[in-house]
Amino acid sequence: MQIKTKKNKELGITQSKLKFAEINNKKSIFDYRYKESVNSYSEYNSLVDIYNNLDNFELNKSKILQRLNILKTIFKFETSITRIAPVILIDTLYLKNIRKLEKIFIFMHKIINFKNNRAKKFLLFPLHFMIKDKVFSLFLKTLKANYNKV
Repeated sequence: MQIKTKKNKELGITQSKLKFAEINNKKSIFDYRYKESVNSYSEYNSLVDIYNNLDNFELNKSKILQRLNILKTIFKFETSITRIAPVILIDTLYLKNIRKLEKIFIFMHKIINFKNNRAKKFLLFPLHFMIKDKVFSLFLKTLKANYNKV
């Protein structure tokens, strides 16, 4: 257990340095999200950010649940009942015009099989309160127009 904690701490320190270099416009070889999927170490700035945003927690939770219900109604899918996330992952299998969507949304690769090092591409659809209702409506309209029922 201590070995994993030490590796996570070292990775967190590396990420912090890369993030600092990127923010300060210094040339860095890696994106600061380097190996983010295996990091479980919290840096100080992340913890301060969480503390500063606690006031918005209930507002954000309410907005996410409201928007999640809209998506569930329209697209008929299930989500986790134990976790509320600020974005929802939408499998590219259900999307058409991905190149068009890449100009509007962020996509990510999620590891689906560590053993075989396989990842799958997903669209990140934002649900959090920082996305204004008008923008959310535009995102939703775009998603509906490019959604394939499989």
